[in-house]
Order: sequence, then structure tokens, then C-alpha cells
Amino acid sequence: MKIYLSKKIAIVLFLFLISIVNYGQTSSCHEEIVISVNTGTDGYFFNSKGEKLFEYPFEQTDSFSESMAPVMIAGKWGYLDVRGKLAVPCNYDSALSFHEDRARVELNGKYGFVDKDGELIIPCVYDDANPFFSGMASVKRNGGWGFIDKEGETVIPFVFDVAESFWDGLAPVFSGEKWGAIDTSGHLSIACEFDSINILSLSDEGLANVYINGKYGYANICGEVIIPCKYHDAEVFEDGVAFVRNRKGKYGLIDNKGKTIASCIYDSHYPFCEGVAAVRRGSQWGYIDKRGKRVIPFIFNGVSCFVEGLACVQIDEKVGYINKNGGTVLPFMFDNGSNFVDGLAKIQIDGKWGYVDKKGRVVIPCKYSEAQSFSDGLAIVKVGRKYGVIDKDGKMIVPPVAPSQSDISWSTVSGSADAELAIDVTTLR
Repeated sequence: MKIYLSKKIAIVLFLFLISIVNYGQTSSCHEEIVISVNTGTDGYFFNSKGEKLFEYPFEQTDSFSESMAPVMIAGKWGYLDVRGKLAVPCNYDSALSFHEDRARVELNGKYGFVDKDGELIIPCVYDDANPFFSGMASVKRNGGWGFIDKEGETVIPFVFDVAESFWDGLAPVFSGEKWGAIDTSGHLSIACEFDSINILSLSDEGLANVYINGKYGYANICGEVIIPCKYHDAEVFEDGVAFVRNRKGKYGLIDNKGKTIASCIYDSHYPFCEGVAAVRRGSQWGYIDKRGKRVIPFIFNGVSCFVEGLACVQIDEKVGYINKNGGTVLPFMFDNGSNFVDGLAKIQIDGKWGYVDKKGRVVIPCKYSEAQSFSDGLAIVKVGRKYGVIDKDGKMIVPPVAPSQSDISWSTVSGSADAELAIDVTTLR
């Protein structure tokens, strides 16, 4: 017990002291990538140069969101700000990322919300809770779901069996064993008469996926079924078109009036990317456009979506890259591959992964047992049994210390140009 308390006190004192260093400094805003790494026993933060931020390790960490990151000390969660200050004390059993200046926390099996000043502004009295969207959060209490504002005041009564977060002015709700959707005033915009509902495409197309009596169709914002529920699957509309599946398991394409653009003849498909979608007939893949017209022949054994103007495709046992005209850009010489992201694609040769540029040059050697695509100039790779992070030059930014890919994440945070005054920067060796 003495060791436990002294360790916790040491951490708190350390964070308090480094926050004092920064007091009263004049700053200018800049952005930086901060990487969160969990080793299984400790959690650390690194910058994009591979410098460890905050010498004292946390037990667990998560990515920064709205300039705040969840951290664990002595089995309890709190929040660290970008200047290294423990802005929210580590008093909670769980903690989600900040959204709209509030973060959900758990204490003794109940949920509430904290603000960035560390105040438990909404007490932990709810049985469940979702993050804030559109200034409201759906919360559960005494078996019912309703909505509260950022001060914790009830704005929509606890009358629903389930209530999800608002999305573009509507929130799915479940009542009387059926789904519908309410607006921000609590009015039922879409009556609870569907077995399921997906409102994600409402903002762009004005149509929501609905499911009733074992079939899918589409309803408008008033709940009127515009495209009959006759499909065995129906996906979200995008740019006026959506894939649907018939009773024989075949996929086709319709427009937002329900008109068939491409007959249900395809066995599988990928979403539209850069104006074209990969579709499969039998064992062969090709590509169609949004008019349902074939634009690249069905000659591939495997494909990917188009990203940065190129797609990774397979013929026989080898992988190469094509453009949207179907022309070969990189020859079929790789054992496996993935899309280009940030100008590089991960490729596999002889069981090992590396990275190739758009000219076909292997710029990072194939030496990793696993590799992920680049994002923000960084990529997760596996060396031995552990995962680390490299930059686009192949430099190991974070050594392989994480037991899984999910133990590494990063985000871009806004801070002050002199933020290093508030932190102890140590290069990990």
C-alpha cells in the first residue's frame, strides 16, 4: 500500500511541477502529431520525431482528442492536456475521448461527464451514456433513454427503450419494439415502425435504409417509404446510387428514385471510390462506373478500391497496380499489396512487407512480418512479436514495444510553439 501511494503521489507531483514551468509563458499555435503507445504494462506518448513526452510512464494511454488524452494512473483514468498538465484527476473507472468539450467517465458502474477544467459537470448517475453530438447526449436512467444538454439538464424525456446519438439533426430511437428517428426537439420525424433504420445517408440523399418484415428499402426524412422494402440487402446511398441485393444473393445498382441502373448480376462488390466500384462475377473481378457501365474488364482474381488514382489488383498469384483506364502502372511482381496512401503502398515479397512508391521503387525494404498503410506520414510495423512505428524514410520512430496494433494510435493536436517547456522530452533508446 505504501508503494502504491508513493508512486501515485510521485506522478501527480511530477505533472504538477512540469505544469508550473509553463505558467505565464507567451505562446503561438502549432500542430503536432502525438503517438500513444501501450506496452501492456505502461503507456507512453511520443512526438513524430520519436521523442518520448513525459518521462514518467502511465499505466495506459489513449489518443488526444480536442487537446485532451485519457490516461491511467494506479488503475484510475483521468485526462492529460497537450501541455503536460493532468487537467482531469485520475479518479474514474473508465474514460472516453472528449467530444464537444465533454467526455464520458464512469464511476462505480454509473456514467457522467467531465469538462476540460476537470469538473464533473454532470454527475455519474446514468446507467449508460453516449458522447455529445449536436449539443446533446443520449443517456439511460431507470430503464429509459432520453437526452441531456451540456449542463446535464433533461431536454428530451426518458421515454425510449434505446436512443442513439444525433446525426445531422436526427437520432435513431427504439420504442414499442420498432425503430424510428427524432429531431432535436424530440419530435418523431420518422415514426417507430421499422425493424431497423440507418440514417447515415439522409444528409446527402434524403433517404434512410429501413428494414421491415425481412426486407430492405428506403424512407425519406418524414418516414415515408420512397423505395419499397423488397431487397434482401440495401446499402447507403452515395452520390445518387446504392448497391442492393436480391433474394438470389446477387448485387445490382439503383438510383435514388429506385430505378435499376445495373441488374442484380454481381456476386460481390466494393464501395464506389473515385467514381468506380469493383464488382465480381464468378471468380473474376472488374470495375463499373455509376451508370452501371463496365469500365475495366473482368480479368482479375483480386482487387481493391481506387485510391490516389491507382488500384491494387491480382492476376494469378501476383499483384500489381492499374490506373482507372485499366492500364498497368506497376507490374505484377508482388506477392501481396494494398492501396497507395500518402504516396506509398505496402507490398509483400517472400513473406515480408515493405513499401513501394508510384514509380515502382521499393523505398522501404521488405523486412517486416506485418505492416499497415501510412497515415500522417507514419505506419505501424511488426518486428518479431512486437509493433512499432516508422516514418516514410523507414526510420523507426517508436521501437517495437506494443503487443498489438491496437495498442498504438496517434492524432494531430494543436498546442503552443513553446509547449516543450511543459514536458520532459527523452529519446527512447
